[in-house]
Parts: sequence; structure tokens; C-alpha cells
Amino acid sequence: MARVPTRIDAAIRHLDPAGTERVLEIGGGTGVAVEILLDTFPRLTCTAVDRSARAVDQTRRRNARFVEEGRLTVVEADVADLTAALGADATFDLALAVNVNVFWTRQAVHEAGALAAHLRPGGRLCLVYELPDGRRPREDVADRVVRSLDVPGLRTAVRAEDGLLVVTSRRDLGG
Repeated sequence: MARVPTRIDAAIRHLDPAGTERVLEIGGGTGVAVEILLDTFPRLTCTAVDRSARAVDQTRRRNARFVEEGRLTVVEADVADLTAALGADATFDLALAVNVNVFWTRQAVHEAGALAAHLRPGGRLCLVYELPDGRRPREDVADRVVRSLDVPGLRTAVRAEDGLLVVTSRRDLGG
């Protein structure tokens, strides 16, 4: 496998899967992260959601074997429409998004609420951003992401790491 981009490696490391979870990836682009997760953890299952038809097609082609095995579902949808796309009962142990700009380009409380609704109690979310201005994440980006994730049931932490902004959240056990 080719060299793993730093941002994807960081997302997987901070997500810290045990290997048997149900994982939701938002905005997975070409499907690199789900490929790594499914290759590394043979009992893991993933759902990849992207609003781009092209990205959905690329993810399906790249990971055809996992789709055929039933370990990967790929859906074209916007994060705000997760319930319509996945069903109200779809829950995940872990969720990740790498360089998904909706959470920092505007206050995306609706999108964060939709995502939180699909995390099981105790479920974890990891958002990673590779910021264009180099090794020091801008505070305003971190502030915007935290404001977007300020929804009932999520507890959020932010850290800067090797030119990345890493945002992790956990859904409260109370639901």
C-alpha cells in the first residue's frame, strides 16, 4: 500500500478502533481511510458517506472487495441528511471525517446534530484538518469547529499536532 497521508493516519490513530466496531466515515473522498481500516481490522464494518457522486464511485471501485464481502456500504448523501440516507436506526461506534470543511466554514450545528444522532452512547468522533497555513492550526478554525460540535450529547476536545487540527468528541452515555 502507498504511503498513508499524515491526516488519515492521525484520524485513524485518534479514532483508536479496537477492531470490531461499526465505523461511519463522512466525506471519504477516494476511500483511502476505509481501505486502511478494513485492511487492518478484518472484523470491522464501515459505512462511507460522501455528497459527491464521483467520490462515491471512487470509493466503491477502490474497495470493491469489501463491498462484495458486505463489510463496506457506500452512500451518496450530505451529512445533514444522514437519517434519510441511512435510516433512523443506523448507529455507529466510531465516526471520522478528514478535511471535511462544513464544520469550520460555517456553524454546522444541524450537521453535527445529525452525526451525533447516529453515534451510539459512548461512541467517538474524530475530525482531522490539514490546514493550508502550515504547522500551526489557526485558532479561529478550531473555534468554529468547536461551535459546530456544540450540540447536546457531545463532549469535544481539540488539539494541534504536526500541522493538523485534531478534534475528538464522545457521545454522552446518557444518549
